[in-house]
Amino acid sequence: MRWSDPQGVGLSIEIRDIINILIGLGSVVAVAMIIVSGITLITSTGDPEKVEQGQRTLAGAIIGLVIVWVAGLIIKTILTALKV
Repeated sequence: MRWSDPQGVGLSIEIRDIINILIGLGSVVAVAMIIVSGITLITSTGDPEKVEQGQRTLAGAIIGLVIVWVAGLIIKTILTALKV
């Protein structure tokens, strides 16, 4: 089953485009947070609170990046299996 709009463009193309955009945005945000955590770690000057904050931010950014990529992979696999 393939849905299409009045111009004949398939809905599956639109869904995949939206997924790719969301994966890209999530990846950009995660990389930005990795950079912020690196700056926090560099400028911490040994302050244990700032070091811990930088490490938490780095861990969260990496986990978020993995979640975004895995979710995208799962969604694309499901769309391929459903032939959408």
